[in-house]
Amino acid sequence: MLYLIILLIILCCTYQFDLKRRLHKKWIFYWSICIIFILLSGLRYHIGIDPLIYENNWNRYPEFWDFNWSKDIEKFRSIPETERYRTGWIIYVMIIQIFSKEFFVGQIVNAILINLAIFRLVKKYTSHPFTVILIYYGSFTFVEFNFELMRETVAVSLFLLWAFEYYLKKKWIKYYLVVLCAYQIHPSAMMMFVMPLIRNLNLTNIQYTIFFIVPSVIIGLLGRVFLGDFLNILLGDKAYAAEYFSRVPESNLNYFFMYAFKPTLLLGLYLCFSKYVTQKQLIPIFFFSIFFMYISTLVYTAARFTNYIIIIDYIIIGDILVSLAKKFKTIIIMPIYLTMLYIPNIYQYTNPTTLARHYPYRCIFYNNPTQMQKIMERDAYRNIR
Repeated sequence: MLYLIILLIILCCTYQFDLKRRLHKKWIFYWSICIIFILLSGLRYHIGIDPLIYENNWNRYPEFWDFNWSKDIEKFRSIPETERYRTGWIIYVMIIQIFSKEFFVGQIVNAILINLAIFRLVKKYTSHPFTVILIYYGSFTFVEFNFELMRETVAVSLFLLWAFEYYLKKKWIKYYLVVLCAYQIHPSAMMMFVMPLIRNLNLTNIQYTIFFIVPSVIIGLLGRVFLGDFLNILLGDKAYAAEYFSRVPESNLNYFFMYAFKPTLLLGLYLCFSKYVTQKQLIPIFFFSIFFMYISTLVYTAARFTNYIIIIDYIIIGDILVSLAKKFKTIIIMPIYLTMLYIPNIYQYTNPTTLARHYPYRCIFYNNPTQMQKIMERDAYRNIR
């Protein structure tokens, strides 16, 4: 019910401020929604799987004031669950723990960073901010950033807060310094090192499609059909090996269509109505993002690269949806398209175990888990140990 109430509030704001163009108290409502997101994310209790792992090791981080960081960090990384943690993330948590060792404080700081970064970026680069926030909230992106990811959330926040603006202004030294910091927190930031190569591209939609989309679709489709998950297995994910050998070969094609569904709908809407896009400088980033979405049908980690720029996709799609809603004089276009866009995610929530990860909502002040949530937590802790 809580999630639905927030959705209805954003829908009403979208209608009043983006479609009707009313300005009275517009930014008060806008930043109020940002605060709601921060509280929803920061005060949650055992919502999501990944945070359970972080919470389990939260009190093992080195002390900031010991000043024996090299030795302490090396010792911390000797723990199996934390050996992947990069130095930047460890120092980030050490700084937070100067003020409090409570895990929910880390959640709040993360929530402030990612939502402030997104709301600030959206406000600056679109005249339809509530529509973009509606897409963000109604998508699995909100769930990932606020309920699941933690290290990558901080890396994405750094990119959106500072690096993206440096990218547009071509201040490359500052850009690479911020990206380097993000990379020291999470390795998925590595692809942002090559993104400046597309900064000056000025191609037609047909040219973008030929050079970006067609190759990625061919690679994803043929790779998925003939290789399946073997490439992911070779990259060292044992869980994928077990999953792959438990499936029938035909599921490889089903996998492709499920994960190609979202980029296809994004691309289709853009190609049909690209004339409504106002921020032309963002178009190369849009195709860069779609490219990796299709590649992720073969190599699942490629989807992590899009987390840094997915909000740019939503800004572009937001322009189009508002223009179409005004043209046909109905807001119903937005929920219909968003429902279509996230059919794969909606399908995943038909699994009771997946649903229990995020519903019903629990916070640090009120924690009454359902039986399915108890089972989910038990299984998660069993895997940790």
